[in-house]
Amino acid sequence: MEKEKKAMFSKKKLPELAAVVVVGIIFSYMIYHKFPEHKKYTNKYPKLISSQSGIFVNNTPTREGSKVRPGDILESDGESYRIMLSESIVLDVQFKSRLRFYEEKGITYVDLQEGALAAVINSEKKTNPLIFKTPTGNIIDKGTVFFVKVISPNETYFCICHGEVELLTKSASKTVKADHHSGYSMIRTNTIENIVPDKMKYHQDPLLEEMAKNVKYHISWE
Repeated sequence: MEKEKKAMFSKKKLPELAAVVVVGIIFSYMIYHKFPEHKKYTNKYPKLISSQSGIFVNNTPTREGSKVRPGDILESDGESYRIMLSESIVLDVQFKSRLRFYEEKGITYVDLQEGALAAVINSEKKTNPLIFKTPTGNIIDKGTVFFVKVISPNETYFCICHGEVELLTKSASKTVKADHHSGYSMIRTNTIENIVPDKMKYHQDPLLEEMAKNVKYHISWE
């Protein structure tokens, strides 16, 4: 008799247990898709291909060969490092720096909040649109070799070294081209953000040529 009661009790509880399992599955599915960082990230890139001590990903010390996931924050206490965003995009990040890489609606964003970076993009292989964000304006890639340095929250230095980009601020936009370096500054004065000519500084050709080898690209200086 006692066994029969237990069996009946178990049968009555089955629908409730099934409901709990279903709710758990639905909740897990929602978390998985709402927060991409919970997914198992298996992409080969982005990846650090050259780094020293003093490089951190989400406040955790990292090393050469480490993968970087979309949404991660990379910081350096002054050491430089090199990162492959894809097989066609390589960045050399310099000085005391802070940047965040993420993807949104098919566009790859690099948000440089502090420091400097050189970028070499092999446009023959690149697929996703690429936008670099800085405190004073955005750089929209169009097949490019360039250098950018955040001077202050109100000033960003930029050099189009080879190729073409669009510089875009809240107050102005400018498409700039160069075969061998053309410098600009994006400067905020009060609420106005201007794009003004500048000279080449902070970087040299040998670094860019070395980076180009990482993405199998030859820079044809003229």
